[in-house]
Amino acid sequence: SRKRVGLNFSYLTAGQLQTLKKNFPTARFVDVSSALYAGRDIKTREEIQKITEAAKISQAISKKIPSMVTRTTTEIQLAAEIKYALSKEGCEESFPTIVGFGKNSTDIHHFDGNKKIQKGENVLVDFGAKYEGYCADLSRTFCFGNANTNQLEWYGKCFDAQTRAIEMVKPSVHVRHLMEVAEKTLGRKIPHALGHGIGLEVHDVPGAIHAKAEWTLKENQCLAIEPGYYGPRFGIRIEDDVIVTKSGGKRISFAPKRLIEI
Repeated sequence: SRKRVGLNFSYLTAGQLQTLKKNFPTARFVDVSSALYAGRDIKTREEIQKITEAAKISQAISKKIPSMVTRTTTEIQLAAEIKYALSKEGCEESFPTIVGFGKNSTDIHHFDGNKKIQKGENVLVDFGAKYEGYCADLSRTFCFGNANTNQLEWYGKCFDAQTRAIEMVKPSVHVRHLMEVAEKTLGRKIPHALGHGIGLEVHDVPGAIHAKAEWTLKENQCLAIEPGYYGPRFGIRIEDDVIVTKSGGKRISFAPKRLIEI
């Protein structure tokens, strides 16, 4: 009889599958990727410890970012400084660090370039440490020089939207409501998901938090919550990591309450 062999098709190349078929001609290969993926939804105590440590390291580095920025700094250089700071802590990047200066901070998935920072421009940084295989995901927004009223106001609104959403986090809450509350607080639509699961990957189970999401929160899930504002001249994103506990959302990273001027 043909033996059934479960494979994680999500991580298998066509070439690897061909080799397996050649070496085991009588085996029947079945895709078990969705079961493996679902098994990563609820984190163990050890996993939570590793994600917490990844967030703690990321948080410490986020506080050093203002001292990394000078008048001649480019986006690529700041991303390299952050990557170096992570490696000094024995960590990899959870994903390639995103740095957007000025108008580039309005681009949600900006590719770092050679743009130098100018006075009055926002510095948006999205990065995370990967500690012993587990990912953190933080976004921080600063202003180079003095921020105007508009920048300060939108930063405050994003911070409030994040705070309100995190206050709603507890088991059995429908994630749609988190998105609704965040957008209501912000006073406008967020053009991306409000957040997502984190774990072995930076975008992990249980998926994305958006208006049409069909899942509810469960104890020991780990999430990133990231409301953002993207206007014609500048963007702001504030992202922190949260663990769903019996009693609510436990923050494991903390963005500054006010827009920090570098």
